[in-house]
Parts: sequence; structure tokens; C-alpha cells
Amino acid sequence: MLVVAAMTGGYMAVNIGAYDVAAAITVIIATQFGLPVSCTHIAVGAVFGVGFLREYLKASHAKRLDEIKDHHHGSDEQIV
Repeated sequence: MLVVAAMTGGYMAVNIGAYDVAAAITVIIATQFGLPVSCTHIAVGAVFGVGFLREYLKASHAKRLDEIKDHHHGSDEQIV
């Protein structure tokens, strides 16, 4: 899992737990539905899924910061 995460550029120590939890939840849900699953494919999918979520949240946060800065003009713009 670390190799795949490093190859995608998304390797961070904090994300390793998120990768494992995402993979475990996916395996449990797929097993409950009786779907045949491959843990390897699910682990790789978890790495990409967490990466996509991280990028989405980063873009959303940047957009929110830009909206806040747009509403603060004048002297207090530097404080924000």
C-alpha cells in the first residue's frame, strides 16, 4: 500500500490510516452484498479515493477562503 501511495504522490503518514479504513469499509460492504472482491484492487482504489477526496477538500477550502477574502476590503484585508 505504501508503494502505491508513494507512486501517486499522495503518501503522507496521516493518510495511511484513511487508506486502511476506506479499504476495510469497502471490503465489509461488498462482502455483505455477496460481491466477489479483491483486497488488492480495493486497497489501490482506496489510495486513489482518498487522494481524490483530499484534492476536492483542498479545492473547496481554497474557494471558501477566496470568498471570505472577497468580502473583506480595505484595511482588514491583510488581517484576514
